[in-house]
Amino acid sequence: MLEKMKIILKNRTNATSTFLISNKNKMILIIILIFVFFFSSRQDKSAYQQKVSYFLSKYVSNYTLKKDNLSMFEWRLEKIDSGYTWKKKIIIQTEQNHHIDIYFYEYNSIKKCYNAYQSLIDCFPTECLKLEEGKNLQSTKTIPSLVIINRNSITIATTHCISKDLDLWNFLKKALIIEFKDMKSKILQADCGGPIEWILLNK
Repeated sequence: MLEKMKIILKNRTNATSTFLISNKNKMILIIILIFVFFFSSRQDKSAYQQKVSYFLSKYVSNYTLKKDNLSMFEWRLEKIDSGYTWKKKIIIQTEQNHHIDIYFYEYNSIKKCYNAYQSLIDCFPTECLKLEEGKNLQSTKTIPSLVIINRNSITIATTHCISKDLDLWNFLKKALIIEFKDMKSKILQADCGGPIEWILLNK
């Protein structure tokens, strides 16, 4: 009788151990699947897209966003040269009828990005000014704008001339330059009515 009880207890112990091991394996499998999903979702995004996500979460998440019609900057980049492979547009509502627009364009080749850049400076919004790279202009019909051109991406921010949120505009301009410039960037800045100034980091 005693031997039978020992056998029964031993079988129960083995069954419990098997159950615990099985559950442990399941937990390990779940952790691995979560890691693979997280890693693969990050891999789906390019380095530029990851930068955009980081920028939006760090600097823009607390502001009200709105929808808007196609702007002149979008018209130049999309109607004249639609070679981008990825785009994101953010419109930050600053006050009634005023907003700050930020555009992110990514290209799958240096040539396509360069063509889009050329189309933009050949007819710079909003008065279709023809710009010469590196040449500043003092008096022009422009709105406050920032353009950052890299090898495979173009990042743009614009706002209204009469916007009262200049502190926010200047803060976001500085943040965009910090996050998106590299050693070969071309940066174009325009104020309301000029000037238009170039920063050529590859020179």
